Amino acid sequence: MLGISLSLTTLCLFGLARLDPKRERANRARRPIRLLRTGLFLLCLLPGLWLAAVGDAAAFVLWTGGACVLGWLITQGVNRIGWKRWKRGS
Repeated sequence: MLGISLSLTTLCLFGLARLDPKRERANRARRPIRLLRTGLFLLCLLPGLWLAAVGDAAAFVLWTGGACVLGWLITQGVNRIGWKRWKRGS
C-alpha cells in the first residue's frame, strides 16, 4: 500500500511542479488553473490521509518522509531543467 500511496503522490507532485505559478509567470499565454492546482494538492495529500485514517502509523511516517524526499528531488530536477533552458537562451 505504501508504494501505491507514494506513486500517486509522486504523480501529483509532478503535476504541481509543471503548474508552478512562479515558473508560469514568464509564459503568460498558458496560465495555470487555480482549481487544477488545488485539486492536485488535495489528491497529493489523500494517500497520507487514508493511511492515517486506517491507523497505519508506520506507513504514514514512511509516506511523509518519502513524499518530502520525492518532492525535493522533483523540485531539483525541474530547477535543473529550467537552468539548462535559461542557459541555452530558449
